[in-house]
Amino acid sequence: MSTVRRETLWTPDTLKETLVHLDPVYQVPDILNIEEIRVDAGAAGPRVLYLIGRPDLRNPTPKQQRDAVIRALENGAELAITDLPLDQFDTDLPLIGVKDRFAALAALSDRARARFEGKLIGITGSFGKSTTKDVLGQMLAFYEPTFATRGNYNELAAVHMHLASLPSYAKYAVLEVSMGRMHRKAAAIKELDIGILTAIGNAHGATLGDRSGILADKIKLLQTISAKGVAIVARDIVTLDNENARFFEHFSCKIITVGQEADADVRIADYSISPLSTIVTVEIRGDTYVIENLPPGRQFAFAAAFSLATAHALGLDLGRAAQALGSFNKPKNQRGSRWKVNVGGGKALVEVIDDSQNSAPQSVKALMEYLTLRKPARKWLVMGDMRELGADELEMHLGLKQAILDAGITDLLTVGPLAAELGKALADHIRVSSCDEAAEAARIVFAEAQQGDLIALKASGAVNLKLILQRMSKAEFKRVAPPWWLIENHQDKKVIAP
Repeated sequence: MSTVRRETLWTPDTLKETLVHLDPVYQVPDILNIEEIRVDAGAAGPRVLYLIGRPDLRNPTPKQQRDAVIRALENGAELAITDLPLDQFDTDLPLIGVKDRFAALAALSDRARARFEGKLIGITGSFGKSTTKDVLGQMLAFYEPTFATRGNYNELAAVHMHLASLPSYAKYAVLEVSMGRMHRKAAAIKELDIGILTAIGNAHGATLGDRSGILADKIKLLQTISAKGVAIVARDIVTLDNENARFFEHFSCKIITVGQEADADVRIADYSISPLSTIVTVEIRGDTYVIENLPPGRQFAFAAAFSLATAHALGLDLGRAAQALGSFNKPKNQRGSRWKVNVGGGKALVEVIDDSQNSAPQSVKALMEYLTLRKPARKWLVMGDMRELGADELEMHLGLKQAILDAGITDLLTVGPLAAELGKALADHIRVSSCDEAAEAARIVFAEAQQGDLIALKASGAVNLKLILQRMSKAEFKRVAPPWWLIENHQDKKVIAP
């Protein structure tokens, strides 16, 4: 979150005014210093108001709710809101009891949104939205105080959480918004100054059908853009199909298109990727901007172009924006982070790329494009199922065969039945092993990884491949790799000090 100074957002008085319609019961100290709302107990801390949300549990039991509230308070949360009876808690705990905790979160969100006077920017898309949010948030912070979605929390409760945490001093706020219940997210946001649609892929095809159905859902966010606002859209989306093309033709606000197409308003003229960085050349109205030193990956080239388009829409100096983009620092522990890890009780040093939060054919191919550039001793891909792709899910998995071969993958470990079919198609070309669960994949990685290996993790979040990193004990010491570090340059160094 790109906050640059502290501000008390919620006091006992403003909480009482906001929650009065929910029959609240107060067990609240006279003085509160709440600067942020959180819906995940593990991230709760000082100056935080906590409400249990999906990052903790999807459908928690009363005991699980109580445990989460107590955990958040033990982690230092200033206050918690719950819809459990307060007699289930100690009387000295700082709590507000309400009849519906989600209604309380929505009420806090509504009030904070109403008092926010800065520019609100919403980002959605099948892929690329988290990277664009990170790159854009840092670029805007180069100009003015900027607030941005924490991590990739982008579901309904998280949208409310971030809106309820909007600081009054921020001139810009950047919200990442995921697919699903988009009408409710749009209702919470109410009005955008700028809406960004990065891409339409196949993710969530099982729920929304084909790409046209996915686009129809994403468009609901763009419908909140004010008449004086701007929609920034990937060029290929505008003509995806006739129905949605008509929507864009009659859109009430200005549209800026971004892409590699010759007629894109913001055109990616060229980009090149090395193992450590990306350079992209962007053209806007005849002017050319070269952005260097971005992290490696085509997603950063496109994120920089969308960010430059946003600077253009806001009337900011584009030369300065390009300079800011060139100083982007990738947040630690974000999706795609590279880790240096000791395995085998410290006997071998390997590199792990954790891109296991979500997966779709386009994002797998982007990862393979990067891995093509890497030259480690062995190149692993731990590939889990890509979920929610719809009727063509098997074909989409099998369609990755050539990209994996082109990337020079030497060892493929599949997790799940769909990825296993991909493994069968590759078994005559590379070493392949398969398992059903992430825990078994972790055991195989620990047992078989060797000095100098590069291990990439890619799957939908539900496959839980993050377990592989989480299970690394002190014997398998890990830390985020510095941006200049590659396993290829450290083949003989077997120990990293804790």
